[in-house]
Order: sequence, then C-alpha cells, then structure tokens
Amino acid sequence: MSTILVMTPFWVWLILLFLVMRGIKAMRPNSMSLSGMLILPVVFTVWAGLGLSKFGHATVALDVWLVLGLTIGLALGVAIFKGLQGYHYDRHTQHIHRPGSVRMLLISLLAFMSKFAVALYVVRCSLQKTDISPLIYGGVSGMVCGLLWGAIATQIFKALKRRERAIPSPLPELKG
Repeated sequence: MSTILVMTPFWVWLILLFLVMRGIKAMRPNSMSLSGMLILPVVFTVWAGLGLSKFGHATVALDVWLVLGLTIGLALGVAIFKGLQGYHYDRHTQHIHRPGSVRMLLISLLAFMSKFAVALYVVRCSLQKTDISPLIYGGVSGMVCGLLWGAIATQIFKALKRRERAIPSPLPELKG
C-alpha cells in the first residue's frame, strides 16, 4: 500500500488537493461562473479520453461500456442533485448561486477514488496481460464523467429555471 502511495505521481495528489478544496468551498453557500462550474467535468472527461487513448484499439465493446457507464453516471448525478433547492442565476454577475452542500465534495472524492482505483487495476491487469482492463476503464471512466456532468448540468438547469421564474414581465397587466 505504501508503495502505491509513494509511486503515485505528484500531479495526482495536486488533483486530489484541488478537488478537496473545491468540495469544501461547495459546502457553504457560494456563487460560481458557468465556466468555473464546468472545470471539473471537462478535466475528468479529458483525463478519461487520454486514458482510453492508451488502449489504442477502440472496440465496440469498449464503446458500449463507456456509453453505459456515462448513462448510469448521468442518471446518478441528476438524482443526487434533483432534490436540492436554492439555486439561482444572477444576470448581472453571470454567476450561479448555489446552496451549501456536502454532495459536491462527496461526488468529487468518489470520482477521484474511482479513477485512482481503476488506474491501479489497469496497471495490475497489464502486468498480468489481462484483456478486460479496457472495458473496466471505459465503464468506470464513463460513469465518473457522467456523474460529474449530471451533477453540474442539474445545478445549472435548476439555477436557470429559477431565473426564468424570478424575472418579472416587462408588460403591465391589463385589467378587463
């Protein structure tokens, strides 16, 4: 176990630190720009793409596992944030105001641990010359990306939906 921790590249620990810091910030009510909210799913999607490109031979099975994982992850991300209230969009600052919640920290840590565990598994499989590692990597990568995209998309849609309801009509009401 200590060998794994010592042999892990420094940049991996920087990603973990970044995720923990953002997750702690998300535990209190905060506001964030749309581009700031998209950083996490974009980074994990690029990370997944780079990892999948190492397998070189994209097969139909790998694609199916990736799409299946993405679909499951999207559904989970939406379900986790569906009931949380208190989002709204500020047109002047162009920020989304979010209620404080531990949910984003937990999702971020789950995403990191899943990617870390599957990376270790893939290394182990490649040492043992096992062919199932691309499928595992594709499924887990898809699920992690889907989870993050589902969580962020749900928060953005909730904020924009609230904005639409909060804008008063510019036309005066006509009394009949």
